[in-house]
Amino acid sequence: MNTLPKFVQENAQKATETLLPLKSKEKYEKEFETFTAWQSKHKIFTINETVLLSYFQELSEKYTPTSLWTKYSLLKSTFIVKKKTDISNYNQLIYFLKVKSDVKSKGYIPKKSQVLTGDQVFEFIKRAPNDIYLLHKVVLVMGVFGGLRRDEMVKIR
Repeated sequence: MNTLPKFVQENAQKATETLLPLKSKEKYEKEFETFTAWQSKHKIFTINETVLLSYFQELSEKYTPTSLWTKYSLLKSTFIVKKKTDISNYNQLIYFLKVKSDVKSKGYIPKKSQVLTGDQVFEFIKRAPNDIYLLHKVVLVMGVFGGLRRDEMVKIR
């Protein structure tokens, strides 16, 4: 029997609801729903290391190691809030994710962003025709020489 006053329980519940980041709460909820749907599909009613190893093994067949780590992180936070379960102590699961992250495993090669050299930027600015690429040139000059971040460039008016 719970001996705490009702207002204490209600305040604790309100505090718990704010533990997931507001900006990305939908991502956390969606990942949790995906896991619970997988549980229902396989008629599994518990959360333990064996269950999560099986779940992540299935995920590893279609997701990259970085995506697996993202899913783990989202689920870890959501389990703490919703199920009061801390999966950060599941050493086999963490080791599984680390092994999957090894570049040599499964021939996974991370994607590298293509980066323009300084010479390529100057060449583009000099040679590209203004009637077609003027907007691109302006954005490039403002972004590179203004030291703007991606979100700052989007907010320019």
